[in-house]
Amino acid sequence: MKAGERLLAVAIVAWMVFLGAWQGWKRQRTAGPADQPPYLAVHDPIPQNAQAQAIQQVIENGWRTVQAAIASPTRAQEAAYTAQLTRYFSTEPRPGGRAACSLPPFSEQRLSPLGQRPGHASELAVQRAIIGQARANARRGGFTAAGCWPLAFDYKRLDILGRQAVVVVDIVSQCRLAWRTAEGTTKIATPRGSTQHTFLLRREPQGWRILSDRFIFVPGDEP
Repeated sequence: MKAGERLLAVAIVAWMVFLGAWQGWKRQRTAGPADQPPYLAVHDPIPQNAQAQAIQQVIENGWRTVQAAIASPTRAQEAAYTAQLTRYFSTEPRPGGRAACSLPPFSEQRLSPLGQRPGHASELAVQRAIIGQARANARRGGFTAAGCWPLAFDYKRLDILGRQAVVVVDIVSQCRLAWRTAEGTTKIATPRGSTQHTFLLRREPQGWRILSDRFIFVPGDEP
């Protein structure tokens, strides 16, 4: 394997290992390994109504906002992204847990902000830590995550139970990574991946918010 190919492999693996580490951390800090949802391969009928559409918009816009924040690590943009995140992710403690915690500004977080989150922090706090962790991993790995974009949101289940909803969706995405080689040239990689997310949402006075987000890799797309 050539040096450039090795660097490409390192960059892709570093990105995917972060995702795997995040899921392992969330599973360990919440309900234990038995809490890991199995992969859902079949499709249930998806409701076609205004509430279901509002839930889908929260999930999709929340995912896009997190990815955009990861790729835009400037202090001037932090307030804007924080305000956007609160439109999609709940500030309430995740089910069964302690009070939500607050995070320092993205630029002031330590190298591993995920490891500092209480097990039942709010989903907003967890997502902000994910953003800080992804940026730290990119700095440590010497590559730039120029952004990820969705290729598909494949909904497998969407159940609305009063003020709560459970959603299972496969998110197929592609990312753009860049890094400098030893020779001074810039290399670009655009890896694709698929993850299945299980979202728990609650309808709050301001609208639907994500209470928790668990994911597994779609079989065949594991890092």
